[in-house]
Amino acid sequence: VVIEVRYVDTAEASWNVPEFDLQFARIARPETDRRDLDAQPAPIEIRAVVGEMERWAYSLAAPRIDIGRGAEVRDYRNRLIRTNHVVFTESGGGVNETVSRTHAHIAYEPPTGRFRLHDDASEHGTAIIRGGKTISVIRGTRGVRLQPDDEVVLGEARVRIKFPNA
Repeated sequence: VVIEVRYVDTAEASWNVPEFDLQFARIARPETDRRDLDAQPAPIEIRAVVGEMERWAYSLAAPRIDIGRGAEVRDYRNRLIRTNHVVFTESGGGVNETVSRTHAHIAYEPPTGRFRLHDDASEHGTAIIRGGKTISVIRGTRGVRLQPDDEVVLGEARVRIKFPNA
């Protein structure tokens, strides 16, 4: 079962109910090796290079790691939308203000054992600096595969990604 939740500012015209829309589909998938799907991600370490985070470093092993400004993100009715695992402080000044509350996330790929960085419709963009080159992370794509020592740009803030076992 795959569940995907998306938050939007306004309802689309095709929605039957203006508060939400539910879509589902049965998709035949080839049989896979269950060991691949049950594999747990190895921890990755995330350290601030530019900007101020709630911790000086995060070491996380999760299938999805949300990155943003503030620990909790709430809508206009104060309903919880998301909690960030990697938290930039609200009081970090101008650099931190360029990190959206729901800026980006890192997703684990069980078949490959790798991580991908995704932009979550951030206002100031997401990119990776690798080998002196900047790789833009475009919203709505499959994201960009992370490599050891990548520097992730979140607006004007930056973090370095380390894979302890790499």
